[in-house]
Amino acid sequence: SAESDDDDDDDDDEEEEEDNDQDTEKKSTGRSSTKKGKKKSARKKIRFRDLEPQYKLAALAVVALGAYGTSKANSIYEQRKSESIQVGKDHIEIIKGERKKIKDQNDAIKEELLIELREEKKLLEFSNAQESTKGEKKSSSAASADAQSSKNKASSSDVETNNKKEKEPSANEINRRLELRKDAIILEDRTIIAKAPPLDDGILEDESTLENRINSASFEDESRIRQAELRKELDGIKKRNQEIYHLRASNKKILQERKEVLAELSQIMDDVNNPFCHKSSITLLSSLRALIKRAKKNALLIGEEGDCNQSVSWCTKEMADALRLFAKIEKRAELERHEIALRNKLAKINCRREPLGRDRKGRLYWWFDDLTLPGHAVPKLPRIFRQTFIPTDNNLEPQDDDDYDENNQWVVFASKKDLAELAAALADSHSFERELKSRIYETFDLEEHIHHAKRTPVAHPPKYDDDIEMHDASQENNPDAEVVWERTGNDFLGSFVLRKFNRSHAEGLVVGWLPPTDKDPALWHIEHSDGDEEDLEESELQIALADHANAFKKYVNVRTRGAAKNFITDYFSISGTLIPTVKRGLSDYGYSSTQIKDYLNNIDD
Repeated sequence: SAESDDDDDDDDDEEEEEDNDQDTEKKSTGRSSTKKGKKKSARKKIRFRDLEPQYKLAALAVVALGAYGTSKANSIYEQRKSESIQVGKDHIEIIKGERKKIKDQNDAIKEELLIELREEKKLLEFSNAQESTKGEKKSSSAASADAQSSKNKASSSDVETNNKKEKEPSANEINRRLELRKDAIILEDRTIIAKAPPLDDGILEDESTLENRINSASFEDESRIRQAELRKELDGIKKRNQEIYHLRASNKKILQERKEVLAELSQIMDDVNNPFCHKSSITLLSSLRALIKRAKKNALLIGEEGDCNQSVSWCTKEMADALRLFAKIEKRAELERHEIALRNKLAKINCRREPLGRDRKGRLYWWFDDLTLPGHAVPKLPRIFRQTFIPTDNNLEPQDDDDYDENNQWVVFASKKDLAELAAALADSHSFERELKSRIYETFDLEEHIHHAKRTPVAHPPKYDDDIEMHDASQENNPDAEVVWERTGNDFLGSFVLRKFNRSHAEGLVVGWLPPTDKDPALWHIEHSDGDEEDLEESELQIALADHANAFKKYVNVRTRGAAKNFITDYFSISGTLIPTVKRGLSDYGYSSTQIKDYLNNIDD
C-alpha cells in the first residue's frame, strides 16, 4: 500500500509539473508575441529520468564538473581571503612596530634628561650650601655664642634635608626638556637667526688715481724700476677689482636664488596647511628634501660658519620651520609607504568583495567604504547599500550585461541614524538578519543612536536629518548674519556628489540648500567626508552628481542602463565635430575607452 501511495504521489507531481510547464509555455508564447525584437523564451524543463540514455551521462558529467568547479572556487576564495587577512595583520604589526620604536626612542631620551636634571639639582643644592657656609663664616666674627648656635642649627638642618627623600623632577619639566631635545635633534643643534648673514661683496680699490699718475707727463721723469712697480701695482688693483665684480654678480645670483627658495618653501607650507590640497606625503617630502638640499648649497638659508675647529651651525627661522615640517612629514610618508605596499599586496591577492549579509527577502547589503579590510577602517560618512533583485519575465536569466543593471535596484542608508533604524528593523528570529545586525554593530559605532531607533521596517532611508531648520527671511538683508540652510523642499538633498581637485577626488553629501532670489541663484551646501564644506550652484551640482554616478557604476562593476542606446544618442548629439573631440566628449559622459572603441566600430558598420 505504501508503494502504491508513493506511485500516486509521483503521478500527481508529474501532472502538476506538466500543468506548470504548459502554463509557462503559454505565458512565454503570449509575451514573446507582444515583445518584438527580443529573443527570450523559457527553457523547457526535462526531468533526468525522461532524458535519453546517451544524454544522461553528459548531464551527470556537467553536474560533476559544476560541483568540482564550485568547490575549487570556494577553496581558492578561502585561501585568498586568509591571505588578505594575514596581510592586514602583518600591516597592523608593522604599524605597531613603528609606534613602539618611536616610544622607545622617547623613553631613552627621557632617561637621559632625568639623569641630567638630577645632576643639575645636586649642583644647585651644592652651590646653595657653599653660599650658606660663606655667610656663616662672615657672621661668626660678630659673636662666638651666636656662631655656635648657628652652626648647630645648620648641622641639624643638613641632617633633616639628607633624611628627606629626594624629589623627582616634575613631569611638566621632563616633557618640556623632551620637546627641546627633539627640536635640537631635528635642527642638528643649529642656532636660529632672524635672517641669513649678509654676503661679503668686498671693497673696490681706487685705481683711477694711480692710472692718472701713470698717464701724466711727470711719469716719464720716474725711473724705469719705479715705473714698472707702479704698473704692476695698477695691474694688481685691476685684477682684485675684477674679482670683486665677479663676486658681486655671484652674490646677486645667490640673493635671487634665496628669494626663490623662500617662495618655494612658502608654497610647500601652504600645500601642507591647505585642506583642499590632496598631494601625498611622499610627494611633499620629496619636494621638501630637494629644497633643503638646495638651501644648504651656497649657504642660502642654512650653513656653517668658522673653521673646522670652531664651526657654528646656523639656520634661518624659515629653514627651521622647514626642518621641523620635514621631520613631521617623514613619519606620515613612512606610514603612507606601508599603506601603498598593503594595497599592492591586496591587489595581487584579488579577493572578491563579499556582502555584509542579507535579509529574509534575499536583499543583499554591501559596504564599499572600507579602506583595507572590514573592521579596520570606519568611514566618516557611514553608509550601506541595499541591492534588490527584480525578477524578470518568466524568471529568465538576463542575456545581456545591460539587463543586469535593469534587474537591480539600489537603496542607500546614508547616516548613523538610518543604520540604527535598519538594525532595529532586523529580526533576531531569522539567522540571516541576526548575523547582519551583529555585523552592522561591529562595523559602525551606533551606541548613541540605538535607543532612539524604532523597530519598524525601513523601506526607504531618509535623505536628510529630521532636525529641520526654518529659513528666516529677515536675515537676508543682514550681510553679517549666519546663513541658515534649508533642509527640505529639494530633490537633491541627501544626494552624494564627487568633486575633482587636481588629480584627487573628494566625496560629499548634499545637506542643505538656499532657494534662488532676485539677486542670487540657488545654492546647495555640500559636506565632504574629510570635514570640508563648500557651496555649489546648479550647474556645478549637476556635474558633481554625474561624476559620482559614473564612479559608482564603475565601482560596483555594472554598466550604464541601455548603454548602447544612450551611446548612439550621445554620439549624434555631438556628431559633426572631429573624432578626438567626439571621444573626449563621450569620455566626459562616463564611457570607457573600450566601450567607445566597440560602439564606434558598430556605428561605422
